[in-house]
Amino acid sequence: IWLRKRRVGSVRHTIYMLKPGNFLFSLTGLHTVELPKIFRAASGMWGIGGESFKLRKYTVESSYHNYDDIKDRSLSLGQLSKLEYSQLSESRLMKKIKSLTSLVVRENDSAVVKINKIRAYLKGECDYSLKVLNAKNRSPLDNFLFYEKKGHCVLFASTFTLMLRAAGIPCRMVNGFAGGEFDSKKNLYVLRGENAHAWTEIFFDKYGWV
Repeated sequence: IWLRKRRVGSVRHTIYMLKPGNFLFSLTGLHTVELPKIFRAASGMWGIGGESFKLRKYTVESSYHNYDDIKDRSLSLGQLSKLEYSQLSESRLMKKIKSLTSLVVRENDSAVVKINKIRAYLKGECDYSLKVLNAKNRSPLDNFLFYEKKGHCVLFASTFTLMLRAAGIPCRMVNGFAGGEFDSKKNLYVLRGENAHAWTEIFFDKYGWV
């Protein structure tokens, strides 16, 4: 099943499941699925339809790219639904995030410069930690960005996404898996629950979601 245009850097990979299920797993940039039937849930996630959900092995293709591996820094943003990928609330916290973002980036900065500035700011100001005190029971994002300044991947990804949108860059937050352990005997990566991760993706015209 062909889902979208194949872009540069296509990677064909096979998924092995310990237990059958109807979630469809792949690298970011999925464009081809070697299954007879799939579906897309209201959340935007792809699922395995029909009797195929009983399978413990299937093959997919993705145009996968890591931002740090792309040497072309004249990147142009792709055309996306701004309503879907630029939404921001009018909450007090969001106003604080917008104000902070305006101090980190300039309005006339290019998209890539804005991305790099916000990314550098979060790396420099906040630390990764699974232990967050939040003694005053503030909003998790408020506590992470303005007070305790440490937290897990969901807090980093949520904040990065909101700051990018505040800077005028459409993007999305994604939950999935990252890392894993390479099994040299079977020549595959093993991903477990402990490898669950969250990150931010931006859609570039040439590369798709990165």
